[in-house]
Amino acid sequence: MVGGGALIDGKASLSIDNLSAGVHHIRTEYTSALSLETSQASSDLTVLPASATIELDPATTTAGVLLLFAKVRSSTNGKPLGIVNFYDGSTLLGTSSVDTDGTVAILTPALRQGTHTLKAVFSGNPNFLTATSAEQRITVGLVQTATTLTAPVTATAGQTIVLAAKITALSPGFPIGSVTFMEGNTVVGTARVDGRGDARLSTTLTAGIHVIRAVYSGCSTCDGSTSTAVSVTVAGSVVQVATTATLSLSVASPVHGQSQILRAKVTATAGQAVPTGVVNFYDGTKLLGSATVDSTGNALLTTIMTLGRHTYQAVFVGNSAFAGSSSLWLASTANLSATTVDLSAIIHPPVAGLAVKLSAKVHPQFGASPIGSVTFKDGNTVVGTALVNGNGIATLEIGSLYIGHSITAIYSGSSTFKGSSSLPSRIAAV
Repeated sequence: MVGGGALIDGKASLSIDNLSAGVHHIRTEYTSALSLETSQASSDLTVLPASATIELDPATTTAGVLLLFAKVRSSTNGKPLGIVNFYDGSTLLGTSSVDTDGTVAILTPALRQGTHTLKAVFSGNPNFLTATSAEQRITVGLVQTATTLTAPVTATAGQTIVLAAKITALSPGFPIGSVTFMEGNTVVGTARVDGRGDARLSTTLTAGIHVIRAVYSGCSTCDGSTSTAVSVTVAGSVVQVATTATLSLSVASPVHGQSQILRAKVTATAGQAVPTGVVNFYDGTKLLGSATVDSTGNALLTTIMTLGRHTYQAVFVGNSAFAGSSSLWLASTANLSATTVDLSAIIHPPVAGLAVKLSAKVHPQFGASPIGSVTFKDGNTVVGTALVNGNGIATLEIGSLYIGHSITAIYSGSSTFKGSSSLPSRIAAV
């Protein structure tokens, strides 16, 4: 039941303000107060969606973001709930739902430099038509910036110094891009601006007075700026003493797994002083390690040889007092490591014709335990083969071998170890 109304002069009326949009089938029913007779009538009532309007407030920018605020109003008493899309021309900036009071807002990154046409579009709903706000044209200019430069007042020629530039936005914005450090018209170097607005350059300067500026190039949203010039007075450097480095090896013909001592001798080409510093040792381009030059001018590094050819070089790093130097390359080839085999045989129980456990231990000349297999022979007859385990041991159990047989264990060798054979061992009861 929608409602009722009193009959006046043969007419009755009813006001309804909460019908949704669409076709409603309305039935009226009259009941006589005297005869209690009733009569009815029906008709269709079409309710059209109500119109809505949307107003876009002036755009505001704060803390580097754009705030867009709109108000959706209804031509009726209903609430125009739904979605509002915000546009920059045809580009969608964002979407948000209308609150119960008709307000809607979004935050979006600040717009790039140039002219922008903003509008808000209410998507409508079954009870309200769509609506579009009036367009709002805004012009976005570049964010002004200020650049400051920090540098040491004094330095020594050849000394590494840091030039530090700070880029500050004078209004909400985020400076990105690069800073070029200039001495007059000469570029000292360039550095990227990080997320904090800092750009740092490590460099060296020659002796003399250097007047340096930091020039920020700007970006799509921020204008460029130049720092005040900073003077750096650079004193002459200390003259380094030249050095020579020679390299020697402890083993002329090494094998796989053997220790090789690399000995670098660093000497000064003038004066009696012994150079101080560090020597880096290389095998080709691979850095093997570093060692400090001792009081005799020697630096030692021990390395474990691997199979194949190696080329070594010692590089004295140098310091403020002694110039760096490099030795000549030395080649060394590591061959297969030799092995020996020990064989033991045990009968359990010590009765002829019963099972025999053969055990061979493979000993490397250098390095870790060999891998591969061991073949056991009774004279020239192969009794069996077993793999060498991680401890260098291969075991084989056989039956029906009588006391007095001569057994030999033959190690096959591997990619890094030579093969070898044990001495013949006669089976004996224990």
